Amino acid sequence: MEGKTRDTAEDAPGPAIDGPRAEACYLEAIGDGDIRALCELGILYADGAPGLEPDGPRAEAYLLRAVEAGCTDALFDLGLLYQDGAPGLEPDGPRAETYYLRAVGAGITDALNNLGLLYQDGAPGLEPDGPRAETYYLRAVGAGITDALNNLGLLYQDGAPGLEPDGPRAEAYSLRAVEAGSVGALFNLGNLYAGGAPGLDPDGPRAEEYYLKAIEAGITGALNNLGLLYQDGAPGLDPDGPRAEAYLLRATEAGITDALNNLGLLYAGGALGLEPDGPKAEAYLLEAVEAGSAEAPFALGFLFLHGAPGLDPDGPRAEAYLLEAGEAGSAGALLSLGNLYAGGAPGLDPDGPKAETYYLKAEGAGIPDALLLGSLYQDGAPGLEPDGPRAEACYLRAVEAGYTEALLLLGSLYRDGAPGLEPDGPRAEACYLKRAEGGCIEALLLLGSLYRDGAPGLEPDSGKSRYYLSLYDQQAEGSPAPGR
Repeated sequence: MEGKTRDTAEDAPGPAIDGPRAEACYLEAIGDGDIRALCELGILYADGAPGLEPDGPRAEAYLLRAVEAGCTDALFDLGLLYQDGAPGLEPDGPRAETYYLRAVGAGITDALNNLGLLYQDGAPGLEPDGPRAETYYLRAVGAGITDALNNLGLLYQDGAPGLEPDGPRAEAYSLRAVEAGSVGALFNLGNLYAGGAPGLDPDGPRAEEYYLKAIEAGITGALNNLGLLYQDGAPGLDPDGPRAEAYLLRATEAGITDALNNLGLLYAGGALGLEPDGPKAEAYLLEAVEAGSAEAPFALGFLFLHGAPGLDPDGPRAEAYLLEAGEAGSAGALLSLGNLYAGGAPGLDPDGPKAETYYLKAEGAGIPDALLLGSLYQDGAPGLEPDGPRAEACYLRAVEAGYTEALLLLGSLYRDGAPGLEPDGPRAEACYLKRAEGGCIEALLLLGSLYRDGAPGLEPDSGKSRYYLSLYDQQAEGSPAPGR
């Protein structure tokens, strides 16, 4: 989803100027004793201009001279410079805070809003602080800074360290921002209603309404987000593939790189009223990769791994793009590489050691893939012998993490055994019973089969077998389960 829109107090962009001529004029004015020219030259060096590259150290030097000469506006501009940084000058949170606070003390109310932004996001050397961000936004609102209404709405929408998200307050301030003329708040309200927030349920029609208003106001990112809304649907708004396609296409025409990726994903999976189309998915995802989309290599690798209508799976191409995504930090790509090497794909043979390597990397990156790793150890793969104890350890870890489906796999492992792990009927029985108690119909079938065939340490029991198989049949047909 396209990012949110925030408002910050900065000098409004004016007509294009000639950097070197402006520099010369300001230097001449400084020579004539014009204090304000010190500040203006500092801003020029901070922002740059045609023919003049930004220069952080020179911006800092002239703004500091302006402050020393008594130009209070330079306090705010120094805060902004230290907050954002500039070429040759790294951002510095504590110094940004210092100069914004001095600007507030000098009566520059815009600094209240920028302090809110600084505390909301943090900066090098300054941790985010939700309550302080809230305090300064509220002060900015009280001082009549309408931008702060939108920013306060975003703060309540997302939350920040020390401040929990609050949907109703986010809605209230964003609506006030819209009434005050904030175009960005239209987009942010669309995001709020699309995804909801604590205390505020998603609302598809209202999300649609505000995205459309944002589009009318010229916010091109809303084209992308409206396309995603139509793709997935939301409460009160059914998915609509053709409308998703239409808005994502408009977003790509407007230069939104994310829309190339999203359009590729739409064609890969299809949506209500729009059939999947592998070649179109490939074309847009390749374009997204060329445009620098960070998400597209993973999506393209996934597409080549599984294929789509009109596009056959392709192991080597899947491998190439998933490796690119994995090296860029995509944990999902690491997991997909494990799947690719575990099962192989057209043009790429299975490779057990590589599958193990990437499953372990995915787990280290925070993806709970113990089920897949357990299956790999249970079944083995080319170059990797089955290993019962390691499979058991993975399944137990998955159960402890709350993945109850691992009980069925663990039960089957105990039922059949594996190298290094003897079959154990009672332990298989315990796993299946526990899963059956959780409402799993498949566990009933497995219990019936286990009692019919028996296993080491568990004699066959035809009565229990008939009971569980009958129970499975009745529940599979939706009939009430009999008492026992």
